[in-house]
Amino acid sequence: MHPQRLDSPDDQRRFTTASIAAAVVFVLAWVVLGAPIPSLNGLHGWGPVLIAAGLSAATFVVALSLRPSDPNDPDHEDMGTV
Repeated sequence: MHPQRLDSPDDQRRFTTASIAAAVVFVLAWVVLGAPIPSLNGLHGWGPVLIAAGLSAATFVVALSLRPSDPNDPDHEDMGTV
């Protein structure tokens, strides 16, 4: 199985947006959790980093799964008109 290529500009834009959103969520979560520098010799400080990484991964997956609605779709319902 080959990895999916990001040939269209829309796919590239979605991937870039998801990556930026995940990075922002990681930094914000890490700062909110106290921004400890993890120890390389032990487990001290790795909890907040792992929590931030999990939230970041979830944000990345959700951001990739979201697609803008197509106004030309016959099932598209215009909520703005009466």
